[in-house]
Amino acid sequence: MKTRILTTVLLILTCEVIAQQEDIRYRPGMFATEQYLYAAQQDGLYKLDLINESSAEWELAAFAGIPIRQVVIKGDSIIATTALEGPDSLLLFSADGGNTFVDCTPASLWVQNRINETVSIQPYCMTVSPDNESVLVVDVFNSGVYKSVDFGKTWSLFPDPDIIPGVFVAYNPNDSKQLFFCYEAMTMSGEIGMSIDDGMTSMTVFQTSAAWIHGIAFHPKNKSKMFAFGTSVFAVSNDQGYTWTNLKYKLKQEFRSIVFRAAVYEGNGIYAVECDNNEINIFYS
Repeated sequence: MKTRILTTVLLILTCEVIAQQEDIRYRPGMFATEQYLYAAQQDGLYKLDLINESSAEWELAAFAGIPIRQVVIKGDSIIATTALEGPDSLLLFSADGGNTFVDCTPASLWVQNRINETVSIQPYCMTVSPDNESVLVVDVFNSGVYKSVDFGKTWSLFPDPDIIPGVFVAYNPNDSKQLFFCYEAMTMSGEIGMSIDDGMTSMTVFQTSAAWIHGIAFHPKNKSKMFAFGTSVFAVSNDQGYTWTNLKYKLKQEFRSIVFRAAVYEGNGIYAVECDNNEINIFYS
């Protein structure tokens, strides 16, 4: 069962679709509960029963016909980010397990902080605190990084101007005060920012030129170990993100051009995925 779940997670995380406007990338997300594995896709939210072995088919669970980026589930409540061009319906909420839903986009707040008037506002990545399922953080492209302490009812912009919106934000699953965010700087370099006080202050911990960081995979039990992946990025940290080593140029020549779209720790190893022209390759280290 473990192999089946892992492979499924990797395959769905890697599917990327380029949106028509401003080269905004659509990246499906995943969320798991004890019973179900959920997949956010272009036509809704799907689920796979992990307990019932006889049920091996994905079924549509919620938000039919809507391109969903990511979801967080709390009991019967589901909050989802979408790939719609808005400014409405970028954030949806369901209180009945997805049977019905309402638009809960704080449009005035996100538009108010718009960085570039000619570029769309899009919620990219959403994370939940490992200690409090009501605490959410969402990375809104062209607007900012926002936090909610009431499961999406209200949102506030992080006060630190150095917390820059990009394509990835996540808590360290083993440290609820440590928040990471990945973005592209004005110098065309990929950067990782880190906060150790739940977003009150932050610092840049990794920077590499001519690169784009797609995300970070965290060790499930060891808070010190993590792996950053993306374009020209194969970086590891063994000291809880304070320092990073990019292994790209230590790899064999045939591996240096690979762009990992997703990665996950499994025990002491790392599974990573390349997705190009609808072809998917899974690697293991």
